[in-house]
Amino acid sequence: MCMIKKIGVDKIELTTKEYSFKDLKNDEFSINTTTIQKIGAPPQTYVDESGNLVNAWKIWHNGLVGHYSIDYRGLKVSFNPSKIWHPYNLVSTQDKQYHDAFKVIQDECRQIGLKFNIESCHPSRIDIAKNVEMKYLLSVYEPAYKLLKGQRMKNKMLYDGGYLIKSTQNQIAFYDKRFELRAHNVTAEMNERNLLRGEMRLLSTKSVGKKLNISTIQNFNDLSALEVDDIYKTFLNKRIFSKQYESTQLVIDFNKESEILKECHLKYGRNAIDTYLAIKSLDTVILEFGSLEKFKSFVKETIHFGSRNTINNIMQKIESKLEFKATIDKQKNNITPVTLIDELRQKFGN
Repeated sequence: MCMIKKIGVDKIELTTKEYSFKDLKNDEFSINTTTIQKIGAPPQTYVDESGNLVNAWKIWHNGLVGHYSIDYRGLKVSFNPSKIWHPYNLVSTQDKQYHDAFKVIQDECRQIGLKFNIESCHPSRIDIAKNVEMKYLLSVYEPAYKLLKGQRMKNKMLYDGGYLIKSTQNQIAFYDKRFELRAHNVTAEMNERNLLRGEMRLLSTKSVGKKLNISTIQNFNDLSALEVDDIYKTFLNKRIFSKQYESTQLVIDFNKESEILKECHLKYGRNAIDTYLAIKSLDTVILEFGSLEKFKSFVKETIHFGSRNTINNIMQKIESKLEFKATIDKQKNNITPVTLIDELRQKFGN
């Protein structure tokens, strides 16, 4: 049974320059010692506790629970503290299983002869996630995803089973967990039909440190589950749900729409925008312009009300109408991009 609406930790990557090998000749490690034409022999020399010397580009071990790789930058350890215990349920910093996952990693490292202090490692990636049972089939949410745009996260893509908003430092992903498990040939009993995973991914030491205000993984492990919840919700609300109607502008005949709005202004004056929206409908306007902000810019360029506050007041009323419309649509069980985004915001941002 899925732990619905629980926020937990998905993936962790740790780095350190302080490590040692018990024995590099124990067949536990894969070692790249290839001499590359025009570059030469591997530049890095590694020494184990027995004094064995190995020149290599990279040394790695793919374990049952963790992946360990060493190169000139140091040691990187990757693992999923939740997946160690269950294919899709999540564990958080309050759970014994979360902390036991680090013991499992340390046990695996002892078995292969890799030594380091895991508590002092610096996190270079942390994924915080939430599982939610959605109201509709997950394919229904694709129009809503297309209206989401991440602050300082310019790139976005729709892919089989999910949607990704990203930059080089951070990502937000929504995806069909059942689809992902099947794609990786993972068998798991799942009672929820429409299980959506929402992930906040911090992809660098800088991003992890800034967003979580931590330096070592022990700093993160000391955070309470409530603190992790608050970090997750704050990030999503700030990065995507605060601009929940924004997207790249879709194809629209700007001049034609401008003439329609001007006619409304000539005939109805300050009621021009209400009339225009009545003609077009709120959903159509948001979809065509891509965002409320772009519609606001369109209005400012087309007609002049004489007062800067007037247009701001009108836009505030439109925002209120959008919220009211979402409420009405839910009561009527209407499925629109507005109601779908509202469901995403309510279930992942609250």
